[in-house]
This record gives sequence, structure tokens and C-alpha cells, in this order.
Amino acid sequence: MKNIQIVFVDSAVEDWQSLAVGIKAGMEVILVDRALPGIEQITEALKRRKGIESVHIISHGESGSLQLGKTSLNSDNLETYRDCFKQWFSSSVSSIKNRFEILLYGCNVAAGEKGEAFVQQLSELTKASVAASADITGSAAKGGNWVLEYATVAIKTGLAIEPEVMANYAHTLPITGIKFNDLDGNGTQTAGELGVSGVTIFLDT
Repeated sequence: MKNIQIVFVDSAVEDWQSLAVGIKAGMEVILVDRALPGIEQITEALKRRKGIESVHIISHGESGSLQLGKTSLNSDNLETYRDCFKQWFSSSVSSIKNRFEILLYGCNVAAGEKGEAFVQQLSELTKASVAASADITGSAAKGGNWVLEYATVAIKTGLAIEPEVMANYAHTLPITGIKFNDLDGNGTQTAGELGVSGVTIFLDT
């Protein structure tokens, strides 16, 4: 069975288009609608796919919290989504505990005891190995980097974004300052409109 890597890009992320077109070849890209509940969008996408090896989530974050669509996922509400998390890798068969991997790119998600506890809890609920950033993610000129400093176990999956795209990205990924403006038009963009080949862009509305 082919191992699938899926990258979710939150549409609230500044200049998400440059990140989406900069995803490494062979990975599927799915856009999360900032105006809708994010966990449900991710669950719907994952439960239809088999052979998932890793999931990358590029969104805004802060210590112990991740913004997915209009959902703020944090330690207080993780248990609420237990049934959703069970479906994330339900179609992927593995005899190795924690073989599946989740990479979280949001700023400071794993920062401090609060952040580490959040990542550990997410790992327990999804039965996946989880890696997350413990400091600012994004532009080096703004104090950021693209290292996921904290992981529940060693992560084998590399970062989803091409190095030159990370180097040229001009923003960072903190929750502070997110603008939840309504999307224009019908809220969809095709891979062709983005100038992307070999990936698929979905925006469920």
C-alpha cells in the first residue's frame, strides 16, 4: 500500500498560497476553510483515505493551542474531539504502535509544560507520534525558524515545505493577529489556478 502524506494548510495563514505551491512533490495539499470548524474538515478528508503515513498541519498556534479553521484546539477541548481523532488513521493499518505521524507547524504549540502536555495528549488521542514547534515558526527575519523542536518520539517524516520556500516566506504563524475575514467568491481554488502541478487543493464550504 502506498504511504500517503497529506498537508493541511489553514486559509487564515498569511500568504498561504506560497506555502501551498511550495509543498514537496508527491504530497497532497488540502486547504482548511478559516470560516468553518477545522477538526471536522480534517476528519472528513482523512477518513476517506487509506495508507496515510503522516499528516502535516500548517496553521497558527500558541502554547498548548492550535487554530484550525474557526476551531481553537486546546487542552480544554481535546477530549471533545476524541471520536474525530479515532477516524484520522482508521483506514490505515499498522502493527507498530505510533507509526503514524502528525507534524504541527504553528508558533509555540509545544512551548512550556502547557504546550508539551497538549502535544502528548494529542498523541494519546490520535495514537500517532506528534512533533510541534516550541518557538516562533516562519520567517528568520522575524525571529522564526522551521524546526519542530518537541516530539513525543523521534519523527522520521521530513518537513513538507521546500527549503527555498521556507527561506523566502515573509511571515510567522502565531495566533495573535489572525484575521477571520470571509472568503471571496465561492471559496474554492484549483491547483491550476495556483500554478501547482501534482497536488490537489480542496476548500470545503
